[in-house]
Amino acid sequence: MRFFVDNNLSPQLANGMKAFGEDVIHITEIFPHNTDDTEFCRVSAQRVGSSLHAITESATDLRSEPP
Repeated sequence: MRFFVDNNLSPQLANGMKAFGEDVIHITEIFPHNTDDTEFCRVSAQRVGSSLHAITESATDLRSEPP
């Protein structure tokens, strides 16, 4: 499972998850800081296939796009 961490959370979270062996990337590694969420989800979902697991403001708020 690949995770994408959005701008609401620090890139350090993504780095910490990587240290535990997770396949994770912070949005700023591939998009400009002001990229709209809809663009981020569209492009990211294309990169990983049929689903995208994005970690947003709350670490307990895990969303999959498309639904």
